[in-house]
Amino acid sequence: MGNYVFAGLAFLLLLLLCFLVPIKFSKVGKWFIPAISFLVSILGIYINQIHTWWHSLLAMALLLLLTAILLQRLPLFKSSTETNHQNHDLNHQLFETNKEENPY
Repeated sequence: MGNYVFAGLAFLLLLLLCFLVPIKFSKVGKWFIPAISFLVSILGIYINQIHTWWHSLLAMALLLLLTAILLQRLPLFKSSTETNHQNHDLNHQLFETNKEENPY
């Protein structure tokens, strides 16, 4: 039971950390990252209690692999497309000013 309490406290600490530290996560990402980590930790504790050590190790490796694939496909970072458009506009402006200064 103490492991589940520790997982809950770690979830609250990670949630607080995600909202107080200025990282470039979207609002969904700031809720989703701690929730996924809490879910993985709870499932890891449960798997460890019902299976042998090497079964739980394999199950956790599979669970973390699936979680990494899921997190890679979700748009959790703030405005990555807007940043790319801003960089493209800046490069375009710089190219146009260089073209006007040097006609060759």
